[in-house]
Parts: sequence; structure tokens; C-alpha cells
Amino acid sequence: MRIYYVLIFLLLGLESVQVFAISRKGEFQSTKVGFTQQNFTGVDQQSFAGGSPAYGGELSIDSGGQYLRYFFKTRIASSIGSQTFIKSGISYDSKYVYTSIAPELGVALFPISRKDKGINIYMWGVLGVSYNNLTINAVPVGINVKSKAQEFGAGYGAGMGFEMIILATRGGKKMLVYSEVGFRDYRAPLAGLNAFEVSGMTFSLGFGF
Repeated sequence: MRIYYVLIFLLLGLESVQVFAISRKGEFQSTKVGFTQQNFTGVDQQSFAGGSPAYGGELSIDSGGQYLRYFFKTRIASSIGSQTFIKSGISYDSKYVYTSIAPELGVALFPISRKDKGINIYMWGVLGVSYNNLTINAVPVGINVKSKAQEFGAGYGAGMGFEMIILATRGGKKMLVYSEVGFRDYRAPLAGLNAFEVSGMTFSLGFGF
């Protein structure tokens, strides 16, 4: 049943972006594609804090006004490393492979009205769900932990960003580069824990049109 909730979330996100795009045709709508990195933090052995950063990409579509904009974003990330996990008070070391797909709905607030040229600075916030795939190579015998798990999670995030519009044509087309930094706090039932932390600082860099 959880997959249906994810599909509904995606459809509502796309519909919201389309509604704002139709109702505000005079505003500059952008599609952004970027590379991402997440440096994990959290409780030791109950998060990926002892493992490796996750690298991936993101795709977002935004629309709205000069001060408040709305966006739908999908992030894909992967982390391959080794760390210490814990279950029922028993710690064990293992290599792991982790992959996530996280669709998000968010808002971006521009303290200074968004311009069609130059640099724009904004603050952003998101709510999202995540599909998580975790493979733990060496689970000790007798510990109730799946070596391969696929689970859904949820979380939120907030941060700051900037975009620099580098090309604006008379026809209204734009080209831009952007960067964002923030913190995302997601939880999912992984590694035998009900709320394994998939949290940390996120960085993104990309282009838009």
C-alpha cells in the first residue's frame, strides 16, 4: 500500500506545479538539474554518520511569484562504504551499499524580489518521502537484521541557495546556474531499527533553463 501513497504524492506535486505555472504565466518558471552530495550526521551506529557521503543528482520544477515560489523536486543518491551498525545492543562492522529516491515538495522565499537577470538569493524548505534500498554485506548470525532491505521513509529539510541567470533572451527563455546548501532530516526503518537516521548536510550545484 505504501507505493500508492508515494504515487499520490508525486501526482499532487506535479499538479501543484502545473496549476501555479498556468495561473502565473508572466513569471519565469525554471527547470533545474544538479549534482548533489550529502555528508551524513546522526547518532553513532544508528545512522550513516560513520559511513561515506552520498552522491547523486536532482531534478526540480518551480513556479510562483517574485517573493514566494513553489517547487517539486526528485533527488537520487547513493552511498557505498563501511561502518558500525547496532541491533539489540550488539554492534557489528560491515560494508554497505545504500541508494535512495526522494520526491519532495517545497517552497522558496526570496527576501529581495526575484530578478530576471543577475543573482537571486533565497531560503528554501521541503517535505518529502523516500524509497530506501540498503544492502549490508556482513550481518552476524542470530541478529534479526535483513541483509537486503527496501523501505519507505519520510523527512524534511531547509537551507539557502542562490541562482545566477546568465542568459535571458527577448523570447523569455532563461539559462541559469544555481547552488544550494542545507540540512535534511529523514528517517526510515533500516538496519533493524524503526527510525534509522538518513540525515545530514546537503550540497547541490547545477544549471537551469
